[in-house]
Amino acid sequence: AAEREKLKEALFEKSRLLDSSEDTVKIKDSEISLLKRDTERLRSVESSQKAIIRSMAEKIDTNNSSRANAFSELFCLQNEVQRMKSYQDKKEKNFASERHDFKTALNEKTRLLESFEN
Repeated sequence: AAEREKLKEALFEKSRLLDSSEDTVKIKDSEISLLKRDTERLRSVESSQKAIIRSMAEKIDTNNSSRANAFSELFCLQNEVQRMKSYQDKKEKNFASERHDFKTALNEKTRLLESFEN
């Protein structure tokens, strides 16, 4: 009977350990399931963030290209303005020279006219 009681206690202990082990396995299965779900969620977030980064990189490239084009256009406009200023300065000098020549000619004709009158 004592032997039988010891066997019952051992069986009960093994049964309790088995139940405890099954509970531990269920808990671990649940934790694994949660980790898998979290991993999938993180992969989704990572994928989304990579897409955002690619989009931002494309926008940066586009902005850099636009900026380079704008600087090129600005440089061309500055050259055009400089060319126009140079042309205007040349025209003003020519006008001043012609005006001086006309004044000189007018003064000469006025002097000749006055000398003919005398």
